[in-house]
Parts: sequence; structure tokens; C-alpha cells
Amino acid sequence: VNSMGCDRVQWSRNPSRKIVGNDPLFKKQWNDNLPVGHYAPAFKSFAALLKDMNCDFMVIDGKEIANGDLKSCKILILPFVEALSDREAEEIKKFVRNGGTVIADYRTGIRYENCNFRKNGVLDEIFGINQKFPFAIKHNIENVQIDCGLGDWVSYFRLPVNFVGKNIAATDNAFGISDSGENVFVSNKYGKGNALYFNFDFYEYFELRKENKETAVKEFLRNYFIRNFDLPATAVVCDTNDIPFAKTKVMRFKDKESFYAGLIFDKNIHESKSKQIVKIPMLHKGHLYDVINQKYLGFSDTAVIEAERGYVALIASMPRKITPPQLDIPNSVKRGNKFKCLIRMPQQPQTVSVSIISPLNQTVAYYGKCVYLANGTGEFEFIPALNDICGQWQIEVQDTVSGEKTVKTFEIK
Repeated sequence: VNSMGCDRVQWSRNPSRKIVGNDPLFKKQWNDNLPVGHYAPAFKSFAALLKDMNCDFMVIDGKEIANGDLKSCKILILPFVEALSDREAEEIKKFVRNGGTVIADYRTGIRYENCNFRKNGVLDEIFGINQKFPFAIKHNIENVQIDCGLGDWVSYFRLPVNFVGKNIAATDNAFGISDSGENVFVSNKYGKGNALYFNFDFYEYFELRKENKETAVKEFLRNYFIRNFDLPATAVVCDTNDIPFAKTKVMRFKDKESFYAGLIFDKNIHESKSKQIVKIPMLHKGHLYDVINQKYLGFSDTAVIEAERGYVALIASMPRKITPPQLDIPNSVKRGNKFKCLIRMPQQPQTVSVSIISPLNQTVAYYGKCVYLANGTGEFEFIPALNDICGQWQIEVQDTVSGEKTVKTFEIK
């Protein structure tokens, strides 16, 4: 619950503990109907799951949903979204009817936008369930259990949870059950689309990752999503035997036609081996570079590097092979006057590092800078100080991805 603008926390709950900071005015505002759960840990776990699956995602707010901005989305995830307006709910229904997918944890859509309770969950027909006021839950540490094969090696797992919804009236389309007998992982077809309702909090997934115990949960959900929700079967970071690294964090981004993957190798690298060969899928075929080591890896859609525990990597995929920067500079410049250098790299948008080297072969740090070449062209300039040494100076421009560089000489008079 958002406490912005307040001088103290109005409501907060550790998932396994009681309410703290229970402000009377805040409680009155909610008519004693305080929420049972928390958005922050739910979002954190879903975000971690998507990253572990190498899936890119964006965050969308209620106004964007109400305005019909779901057209470009494939899957909508609702982490502990108790409150929805009628307009938001109708747009979500339209999104699923037209072929989209919605995934939610529990108590979804049980309140109006003003946080007053509804009589039924406003999205119940999508999920194929029936939630009724007062929307009872079971709040105790228990497990939810999946025990149905998908034709894969992952067909069973147990996941610890804190909250489970009671009596949601869904039996025919439930994939699992909780220790206390409640139906969980409810899958439903709605129009051309699909819906998956967990009926429990998903907080503990993030905690399992800390202990390297999340693999069974992740792989079951990956296979389930691929089969039922048309989730792209994105390849994951693997070793030479195609065994996935369970705790490799991957962040992907792009700059026009250039694609990048940043990686952090955590506890997945075996301690008995100082280094391992790692295969990194880049999703787009191109000229690959190990940016940190400024090494060309060839033309492919998979980067192969050596990694060890705690290793950080940044891989770039370029549409064309990078060549050294082209520089256009004057032959000389007077002290106190502006020196300009035109930089060209026609292959693609690039960032270059510019260094200025004195006649004493010393790099003058305060003259250097990085220049972003948005359209393959950029300009660097500096003003030589009045007390700079006269003589032959150098400008060195180096591409930050490939390490390709060009050095030219000019005179300061």
C-alpha cells in the first residue's frame, strides 16, 4: 500500500507477520477492510521470473489500461491487483477475448478503484472462478503442489506460500492444490485468449532464487506458458551441454539495429571450476562483441565466452562489423582557441571514448570525454589552456564496443 506523502508508514506487512504502523485514520479510510498481501514482493517475484526466462517486459499503469493501450501486449501480469475500475476490467476482458493472456496471483479485482469491496471478483469470468465477498483467505505457511505431467522432465514441484484464497469454486481447470485443499493454478480459455489464476501469493519465488532452489518452479511455468500462452520459447544461457544456468541475471536492450545483453553470473558457476564455457543466445544474428574485453566473437546468434562465479559480461550484436573511427581534424590550433574533431562511424550508432595526449605522452584526463554518435556522426571539441605545452599532441578515438581506434596528430601553437 502506497505511503507516499506521509510522515510515517500507514500500512505495511511482512508476508509472514502482522500489520505494523496501523494508523487509525488510514484504517478509517479503508472502512476496516485492510488489504491482505502486498504489491511490492509480488511484483519483485514476477519480475524475477520473467528475467529468469529471458523475457523482456514493461510496466503499465491503470490509466494506460483504461485507455486501451494493451493492443501491443501479448501477456498482462497482475501482481496483487485487488483494485480495478469497471473501465480497466472491461479493457482487460477485451484484451483476452481478442487473443491476449492475463496472469494473476490472488484476490484479483475484488475491489473498486476506491478500494471498497465488490460482491464478486470483476475478472472472475476470465479466470473461470467465483470469488465472493468477504473473499476469505488462509494465512499460514503452507505449500502449493503441482502434480501433472506436461511431457517434460519437470512435472511436479512444491512452492511455499503465505496466503491462499478460500472456496474460489474452480475444480475442472485447476492444475494444482494447496496443503489445505484449495485449488491453485487455475487455467481457463476465454474468447481467443487464455487466463491463469494462481490463487496464492507468489512472494516466495524471489526467496527461492537466493538459495538456488527455483529451477523446478521456473521450468514448469516456462513450459506451461509456452504451451498455453504462446510465450516465445526464448533460449536461455547454458553451458556446453545445453544445461541452463539457474541464477544468471540477463538484461537485454537495443539501440536501433544494435542489440545488447548484460549478464551477471551468480551461484550457478560451480565452485570446483574456476572458469566455464558459456553459450549466450542473442535472439538476433549479427556481428558479436564481448564489450568488456573488447573482443570480436564472430557472426552468429549465440555468443560463446568463458565465465566464472561473479563474472559480469556485456555482449553486443551489430548488423555490420565495426571499423575504426574516421576523424576530421585541423592540423593545428592556437592555445585558447577551440579545437574541433568530426567523428564518423557509418556502420551504426556508436559511443566512442576520446582521449587527448600531450607531447609528454601523458593523457590529459580533463580534456577527454565519451561521445555518442546517434546517426554514426558526432563532434568532439575542447579549448587548449593558455599554459598548455606547445608542440605535437594526439587525439585518440576508440570505439567502446569493439576497441577499434584511430589516432591522429595535431599541433598546439
